[in-house]
Order: sequence, then structure tokens, then C-alpha cells
Amino acid sequence: MICSRIKRFPALLCAAEFHEDDVLYSERTSRFLKPAFTVIRDQESKCLLVFIRGTRSIKDTLIDTLCAYVSFDHNMVSGHAHRGMVVVADWISKHCIPVLLEALRQYPHFKIKIVGHSLGGGTAALLTHKLREMEELSSTRPTCVTFGLAACVTLELAELGKPFITSIVNGSDIVPTLSASSSHNFIAEGQQCLSNDQVLGSIGILFDIDL
Repeated sequence: MICSRIKRFPALLCAAEFHEDDVLYSERTSRFLKPAFTVIRDQESKCLLVFIRGTRSIKDTLIDTLCAYVSFDHNMVSGHAHRGMVVVADWISKHCIPVLLEALRQYPHFKIKIVGHSLGGGTAALLTHKLREMEELSSTRPTCVTFGLAACVTLELAELGKPFITSIVNGSDIVPTLSASSSHNFIAEGQQCLSNDQVLGSIGILFDIDL
């Protein structure tokens, strides 16, 4: 298939061998706390795909910075999640759930798969948790695939998501390990090392030895 149109979105559809009528919903412009995402019907895999874009603009970056953790409970498991991504997941769910339910009336045997990269990956994981709690979508058993998933939940929720969230990480990519908590720990360890060096330096000066 040859992509003759220059515009990026149609070109991506063409490259993936989707057609315009496969697009069930699309927010192509990113706004603050409202990143770009698209819902696509994939006839070949019999899936309804929700694609969530990663950080691309300043507005997306501002979402990343809302990294304080808020309560996020799922299936009787209590934990915490990235505040900005929780807000975004809530916003996307309000827009995509009606679309998914309508599509499932036409294609009741289709599954739901949420896909995202970086910021979109963290949001995709949280959205998948939310969709799996809905009785109307229970038969579809939503799953998630992420690329460079941003650190977004505490350990309990991460463990809970193992059966239905696949996270693909490129080598030593820092994004999946970077969070408010890990940054705080890194700074604390750095301060501790600095403090130890200062103590050793003082001892060395006192006894005129090189430590």
C-alpha cells in the first residue's frame, strides 16, 4: 500500500493498513490534561484499539510534572498513582467508553486493547485498570501494551497489572524508572554520599591522612 497523502495522521493510518472509516474517535490536538488519542476498529485482529500519544508538546510535559501521587484503588487493591495521568485517564475514559460500548454492540466478539507510549503508556495502564472494573466491558477483558511506560503506580498496583499489562522497555531507558519517589531517593542518597565525603575529609584533615 502506497501512502500518497502528506498529512501525518492519514499517513500513519495508511502505513498500518487502516482506513478512515476504521477511526471511531480521534482527538488529534493535545491540550493541557487532554492529550491526543484515537480509537480504531481493527477488523483483522478483531480488536478495538485505543492509542494514547506520549509526551510531544509543552502541554504534555506539564502533565508529566503533576507527579504527586494520589489514591488509586482497583479490585480491592489500594495504591497510589501519578496525579496527572489519573486525571488524563479519567478524561479519556469519559470520551472513549461510549464509543467502545457502541462499537461492541456491532462487534460483540471484539476485544479491547489500550496502547500507549511514555506518558501515553502510563495513562493507558491506568485506563486499562479502570475499564476492567466496568461490568459492561467485563466480557472483553481489556488488555494493555505500553512502550517506555512512565512510572505511574505503586508496587501493589503494578503487581496486580502483570496479567493484563505488557510493558516494553528499550534497554536502560530512564523514563520507566523516573518518578517523584525515585527522584527523592536519588537526591537523598546523593546528600548522604556528600555528607559521608565531608566526614571522611574532616577526619583526613584532623589526622593528616589521605582518605
